[in-house]
Amino acid sequence: MLTTLLILWAYGEFILAFEERVPLAELQATGASVIKTREKPLVYAVIRLEEDRSLRDVLEGLPGLLFCEPRGLAWINFTPNDPLYTNQWGLPAIKADSAWDIETGDTNIKLALVDQGIQYTHTDIDGHFGALKGYDFVDNDPDPYPDDIPGEAHGTSVVGASAAEINNGIMIAGTANIGVYSLRCMNEYGAGTIDDIVDGIVWAADSGARVINLSLGTSTYYAILEAACQYAWDSGCVLVASSGSSPGSIGYPAKFSTVIAVGAVDQSLNLAAFSSYGPEQELVAPGVNIYTIVPDNTFAVYSGTSYSCAYVSGVAGLVWSANPSLTNQQIRDILDSTAIDLGTAGWDQYYGYGLVNAYRAVLAASTGTPESAAGRTGLQVFPTATENSIYIVAKQGILLYDASGRPVARYGPGNTKADLHGLEPGVYFAVSGMEMRRITLVR
Repeated sequence: MLTTLLILWAYGEFILAFEERVPLAELQATGASVIKTREKPLVYAVIRLEEDRSLRDVLEGLPGLLFCEPRGLAWINFTPNDPLYTNQWGLPAIKADSAWDIETGDTNIKLALVDQGIQYTHTDIDGHFGALKGYDFVDNDPDPYPDDIPGEAHGTSVVGASAAEINNGIMIAGTANIGVYSLRCMNEYGAGTIDDIVDGIVWAADSGARVINLSLGTSTYYAILEAACQYAWDSGCVLVASSGSSPGSIGYPAKFSTVIAVGAVDQSLNLAAFSSYGPEQELVAPGVNIYTIVPDNTFAVYSGTSYSCAYVSGVAGLVWSANPSLTNQQIRDILDSTAIDLGTAGWDQYYGYGLVNAYRAVLAASTGTPESAAGRTGLQVFPTATENSIYIVAKQGILLYDASGRPVARYGPGNTKADLHGLEPGVYFAVSGMEMRRITLVR
């Protein structure tokens, strides 16, 4: 099976290698901007094309040209130093480790947890809280610290999966290094009134939270709860809720159209035996044997859709960190369109659109989604949710060349899902006008 590796590069910039010398005068005569040259030990020039110049026009007739390739970009291969990271199977499963090579998070992006109180002094989360910690709607005071330590642990454990500090050398890694608000709407026994939950959702929306995590549920419809979720959505928030931990019908608020309903999968990526499912299921994430933090500065292992919900909330925060200008609808579309398809092909009631994929989502946010890219730049290449294909988006027609320069495929302008079946592993170049993308196919 072929896998697509995308080499991101600086837009409109190329590296030209030469045999003996850089023909500087000839290069400047083409109208290209010469960024730098090197004469030894490697002979090359870095150029930038102007909008009115094509790459072919610049390269034609240059003496001693060996090859031309995009000016690529590379990232550090990031692995966190958190000692329990190797036990956290869920993070590699959702490709968080690959996403961290691009983005680890921004604490200016706020995640609000409507839950029990969070031990915000825990050494693996305290750095993600600012002066405003949140609010305690159960006791009606501004301090959302748990009333019962260590018994009131759910809120702390959920935030651990979403936003425990990454690469701080303590316990576990969360999904994203983002800011956190604790909204204590559930008491030490794990119960909360609907009005307190509503107040927590509204507080989050009014206080600038980008993501609201709702690892809670009820089988009963409440109009006031639906109205609160609609208010938060209209305020620009992404709302994420657990589908429920009893097989069958999805509960509220996950059932509302303004909320992303998240089910749980196990380490084999099968739907967990306890996970709810149904027509509202939108995504799934790891929810079995999840290492996370708990009060008293320690950790524990839990299962439940509470934690799959937390992973998706963390990914939403990570995506927003990569591109804060995106709307909540764009974040949701990216999460759905980049998910790893599981179960029946396409959406299904068990897995929704599939397993949340942090890497593909962050990549799409960083480079632009396939739907919007053509209006921003002339040529964009994106991974798809399936192997053996890529999205190519261009204003002009596209030619795909192999490493020898032989054209192997042609695509029209606009959005194209390019089928890569039949191509041998190797390096290919997609060229459209003055732009080029390098694509590597590996087995």
